[in-house]
Amino acid sequence: MYAEWIFTLAVLGVCFAAIGAHPRLCNLDLIPSIKVGLLSGILAGIFYLVMHHYFSLSDPTAYVLSLLGLPIFGIGVLMWRFFRDPERIPPDAPNAIIAPADGKIIYVREVAAGMVPCAIKGKRNIEISEIAKNGTLDTTDGYIIGICMSVLDVHITRAPIDGKIASIGSFPGRTLSPKDWRSEIENPRTTLVFEGDAQRIIVTEMGTPYISKILSFVGVGAPVVRGQRIGKITWGSQVDVIIPSIEVEILVKEGDAVMAGKIILARMVGRDGDPR
Repeated sequence: MYAEWIFTLAVLGVCFAAIGAHPRLCNLDLIPSIKVGLLSGILAGIFYLVMHHYFSLSDPTAYVLSLLGLPIFGIGVLMWRFFRDPERIPPDAPNAIIAPADGKIIYVREVAAGMVPCAIKGKRNIEISEIAKNGTLDTTDGYIIGICMSVLDVHITRAPIDGKIASIGSFPGRTLSPKDWRSEIENPRTTLVFEGDAQRIIVTEMGTPYISKILSFVGVGAPVVRGQRIGKITWGSQVDVIIPSIEVEILVKEGDAVMAGKIILARMVGRDGDPR
C-alpha cells in the first residue's frame, strides 16, 4: 500500500518539474515545480489511503483513482497560487519606487538616449520606445528593470508611486516565449504612465504564450496611491519598469525576488546623491 504512495509522489514530482519548467507552458523554476509536484503527490497519496481504508476498494482501483486525482490536485494548487490576492502594506518611504509585480528580477539595465546599450535578451540593442510603444521616450536616459512572473506568483499589479495615471496604451502582438528576445518588443502589452510630484514611471505589462487578458483596474487621469491595485495579468508574464531619470539609486539586482507593493526597486535622489 505504501509502496504505491511513494511511487505516486516520486512520479508526480518528476512530471510536474518537467511540465512546469517548460518555457512555453508554466515557465517555472525547477524547485517550485518540484514543490508543486510533491504537494500534489501528497494529496493524491492521502486520497489513495482514504479511498482504500474507508471504502474498501481494492488496491488497483484506489491507486487508479489516486492517479486520476493527481492532475486535479496539481491544477488546484496552481490555481490557488495564481488567483490569490493578499493584502500588501507599502513601505513608508516617500521617494521610493516599489515593485508593481511579483516575480524575479531578470535584468537591470541603463538606458542612454532612448537606447538600452546592451541587449536585454542577449541578441541586440533595443530602443526603449520599442518596449513601451511610447514615442516620448526616444531620448530618455534612465533605467529599465524587468520582472518575470511565473504562474506561482501573485498576478495582481500595483502602482509603483503616488500620483495619477497620465496615459494607458494597449498594443496587440505575437505571443512569443520569454526565452525569445523578440518577445521584448513583439508580444502584446499594456503601458501605463504614472506621474508623481517629482517622478514619472512607466510600467509595461507584457503577455507571454497562453496569455488571455491584461486587465486594467484604473483609467486615464485616475489618482493612485503607492501599492494600489491597478490591474491583473493572466498566467505567466513579464513587467518592465522604466525610470526615465538618472537621479535614482537602484536597490535590486538580477536574480532578486520581489513582491508587488512591498519591495523597493529604487529611490529618487538629487544630483548630490541625497534623497529628494
